[in-house]
Amino acid sequence: MKRSREAVGPELPPPPAAEAVADREEEEDRAAKKARKREKKALKKAKKKAKKKAKKAKKAQKKAAKKKKKTKKKKKKSHGSSSDEDSSSSDEDDSSSSSSDDNAPRSIISGLKIRRKIDKTAQDRTNDANRAQLRAFYNAMH
Repeated sequence: MKRSREAVGPELPPPPAAEAVADREEEEDRAAKKARKREKKALKKAKKKAKKKAKKAKKAQKKAAKKKKKTKKKKKKSHGSSSDEDSSSSDEDDSSSSSSDDNAPRSIISGLKIRRKIDKTAQDRTNDANRAQLRAFYNAMH
């Protein structure tokens, strides 16, 4: 009993060339999409890095400018303070309330003139005396 191929069933034909080509093209399209996606991701990452680097450079530049400004102020203060203090000390009582004195040191925060010497009130003197008495008492206990 020999069976022929025809008796078992017809042989399946090979897939047409057009379908194979279409499948291959779909795979290539997917691969191309993945590649574009990777490139896009890499580009975003590079932009982010560049932005971060620019921000860091800007911060460093600001810091350097601030430092330079600070040293400039220090130089100005130390340069003019010794001769100006002697001449302004006699005028200090007269012009302590006026805001036109440009040589007077000013607070960085409020902009008000910094008073170098403040007179003690009667309350301050009594507080100092009480503090000294309390300190003597505690020292005697120990």
